[in-house]
Amino acid sequence: MPNDYSTSEGDESPPKLIAGLNFPWEHISGFYLRFVSMMGFAGLEGDRVGSPTLGAYGLAEMELPNPDISAQRRLITVPIKTKGDYKSICRAQLDSGVRDGSIELVIVYEHRRGFFGGAKPGLHVAAYPAGTWEKFFDAVSHYKSQDFVWPSALFLFQPTSTRVFPARNNIFCE
Repeated sequence: MPNDYSTSEGDESPPKLIAGLNFPWEHISGFYLRFVSMMGFAGLEGDRVGSPTLGAYGLAEMELPNPDISAQRRLITVPIKTKGDYKSICRAQLDSGVRDGSIELVIVYEHRRGFFGGAKPGLHVAAYPAGTWEKFFDAVSHYKSQDFVWPSALFLFQPTSTRVFPARNNIFCE
């Protein structure tokens, strides 16, 4: 008997997790996520960003740091809601090390709102040598994430003065 997750007979695919839609933003705030890919909707020329489509400048696919679920279920789609976040991720992807796989991106979402309630940039982006995420993930799976020592970031894009990197713990959670 097929369940709600089935897309065809015998295919038991989990639903796609989307931050702000079927996965609360609060559940990723302050946690480290591994950047997988991005689909951009807006153009980027120098410092100018085009218009958003359906309220987002793009969609980023990221991996949650949860070893208790399958790899496929760890993926979450994060709508990029601000020009600043879009520029940060686009610029990070331009690095030749990111393109060739020798550098991986780790992202932390910080929930931020402006004076009138509008979204403000909140995606902190750090670049690390490939394999860093796997080492962190291994520490998490052995309940030693607090003992994991992150190497120095190769480069950073941080939208606020909140010091997220060098990574120490989930700074936005109590």
